[in-house]
Amino acid sequence: MAHDDARPTGGAGVEPDTPEETRAAQIAAGGPGEPAGVTEQAAASEEVAAGAAGGPMAPQLPPPPACPNGFIYTVQPGDTLFLIAQRFGVTLQALIAANPQIPNPSLIFPGQQICVPTGVTLPPPPPCPNGFIYTVQPGDTLFLIAQRFGVSLQALIAANPQIPNPSLIFPGQQICVPVGGPPQVPTVECCMLLFRTANVPRGPEAGGVARIFQSAAAGANVLIGTIDLPAPTTFGGNTFVAWLRGVAPNGRTVKVPLVRTNPLLTPRVWAGSLAVPPGQQLAPFNDLIVTAELSADVMQPSLNRIVLIGLFAQCQPQLLFGGNSGPAAGGSGGQGGSGGSGCCG
Repeated sequence: MAHDDARPTGGAGVEPDTPEETRAAQIAAGGPGEPAGVTEQAAASEEVAAGAAGGPMAPQLPPPPACPNGFIYTVQPGDTLFLIAQRFGVTLQALIAANPQIPNPSLIFPGQQICVPTGVTLPPPPPCPNGFIYTVQPGDTLFLIAQRFGVSLQALIAANPQIPNPSLIFPGQQICVPVGGPPQVPTVECCMLLFRTANVPRGPEAGGVARIFQSAAAGANVLIGTIDLPAPTTFGGNTFVAWLRGVAPNGRTVKVPLVRTNPLLTPRVWAGSLAVPPGQQLAPFNDLIVTAELSADVMQPSLNRIVLIGLFAQCQPQLLFGGNSGPAAGGSGGQGGSGGSGCCG
């Protein structure tokens, strides 16, 4: 099973006048021909490898800081602070300053939550009597949202006068989708890979896969399987739970408990499924994570115990009605991360 780790790299050089600029300059620094941050990443990899051999495990991911003038972003495989700053149009110094919980800006991990300071306070949504409130997800544009829910771009812009620039919306922002009825359910059939996070020690090829099917007539179902994960007690839990985060149309989180398929013969294989009736939907969503939990009865994921993560944007092939164009939410890029491909033929 393929897997992916965070591989921090550096960005453009800055003149270090403040502590934040000094740390930004450290990210940007690097030897000739060598991406900045490679040395730090190599050292971190050795520490993780040492943990797998019996040494200390990778540190638990710290919770995000307060983020009153920005939004919380979940780090994806392949992300760096430099790339995140570029994607959302903020300076590297401002991103570092907004995240004092990160001791080494050159080293972030998939599943970690950080504050992206947009410098603006997100306006509340307008009254929406003939539609519903939608929470913007990373990669969203007004064009994509209009296509997804079968409304015209002009109608969507007119229903949201609180947005001064229709080309610039932010994850976490709430908008009105004027559909005049229940949202349309897109047809989806795809498969996605799940990659281990830095919380999982090196060793076996831990990973997973998820298959999503959805149609307006048949409803939706998701099937999730993992392999070669250490016991949940390794991470301070008793069981594994999968979570679909940012599920359209309202950005909710959907829980899928996992169980061992055969505790005696395949103790390291966990699986789970969920089905919803016609008219409800499970996709599109932002990402799928697997966490170690004390019980399957928990209502929210333990973000410091994420063991696997995958992006819906990497679920292939996707059969969503609507197009894919326009600037992405919060900047010019879409959802970040390298690592991931379809697994359906």
